Amino acid sequence: MNKEISCSRCGNKTDCSTVEKTVSAVQAGWGSFGSALYCPECVNSWSERNAQPMADERNTFVAIMRYLETIDRETDID
Repeated sequence: MNKEISCSRCGNKTDCSTVEKTVSAVQAGWGSFGSALYCPECVNSWSERNAQPMADERNTFVAIMRYLETIDRETDID
């Protein structure tokens, strides 16, 4: 099963098939605003496009894990 996340702005993707890979993605600079996820490149230019600050690493981790849960539920239905 494919457990990738993709950037809400540019579509870049990264593998988050394990908790360790999810932690690595957050440490590599993936960020979030609400449930929307952003790659490191788009995180770096966030302040140029937005007046509000990006969420912290904890929110990003939780947002990724919730997204992955939806993938699991959709797969269970099929």
